Amino acid sequence: MPELPELEVIKNILAKDITGKEICCPVFTKPYILKGFFNGYGKFFPSRIEKIERKGKYLLFHLTNKVIIVIHLSPSFTESYLKAQLLKERKQLKIFLKDQNKIAGIGNAYANEILWDAQLSPFKSSDSLTARDVKKLFSSIRKVLRNGIKEIEKRVRGKLFIKEPRDFMIVHNKKDAPCPGCENKIEWVYSKKNTTYYCPHCQTKGKIYKDRRLSRFLK
Repeated sequence: MPELPELEVIKNILAKDITGKEICCPVFTKPYILKGFFNGYGKFFPSRIEKIERKGKYLLFHLTNKVIIVIHLSPSFTESYLKAQLLKERKQLKIFLKDQNKIAGIGNAYANEILWDAQLSPFKSSDSLTARDVKKLFSSIRKVLRNGIKEIEKRVRGKLFIKEPRDFMIVHNKKDAPCPGCENKIEWVYSKKNTTYYCPHCQTKGKIYKDRRLSRFLK
């Protein structure tokens, strides 16, 4: 699934390639999506694409007739906003990062990378972070996502892509590889329907979590 850095690169490519192009008429390949759709949408077309921007995991196409195709407004991301959201409820940090109502655009892969960079356990409770932890997490979110955009742009060279480039990542999909920070092995565990990659030495105080998917069959 595309995450924020991939979507930012896609937005940049589309903005370069189709800004100024005309949408003659929308074509609905699956008629059921018209259910509940407002009547008379045809009167808004043809229209030209004026600009494209990204909000979280959504792309907004601004048309010359003032229509915006697809709207999703995510809250402004600041350190104070992050701190307030962390304290609102008790969640494992990785689950918190993937909550699109909190921070739009972060999925499994980038959550793994962000938590490694911040040297925080994916299983730590969101409401237990110190002020220093919050500062590290905020910095790592910005750093990792910005680096992701830069690395993807280097690889796709202005062309649209189907498979998201992930080869530059440090811990995601790097089981048993040496951690760049301490040379210990990267571990992984399947938890909450996702695979979590982490360094026990840098993130979990040496604790290695066990995969419990089969535990209920072994009782």
